[in-house]
Amino acid sequence: MSDSKTAGGKPDASDVDCHLVELVFATTGEDDNAVSEDRKLRLKRSLLITMPFFNAALKEDSYAEGQTNRVVIREVGIDVARVVLQADSDATLNGLTKANFLPVLRALGYFCSAAATDADWIRQAERKMVRCG
Repeated sequence: MSDSKTAGGKPDASDVDCHLVELVFATTGEDDNAVSEDRKLRLKRSLLITMPFFNAALKEDSYAEGQTNRVVIREVGIDVARVVLQADSDATLNGLTKANFLPVLRALGYFCSAAATDADWIRQAERKMVRCG
């Protein structure tokens, strides 16, 4: 997963043809319009729509092409979100550390609902944590 900007802060050419959603990570009581760029992610709608948390906001009838679509998130920090919101579950597993293991599981439950969190994935994550000791 990467921010969809080039080093100069401009969207790269691949963004022109895909639909991006801006995720803003604000704390409780913080003005989401004042959040700095380092606490924002721009991800493909096609990735986010697979997670129940984003379904209502990104349904076809409410999702508008050609304008900025933002979702403000206050319950999950951006560092944990960078691990969880990967297009490839192996990349998420590789991002696990002893320090972020529980926050990542909580975030998976938050974005995907606890029932949707794949039991096999959790077993793989547990094995990785055992190896990390």
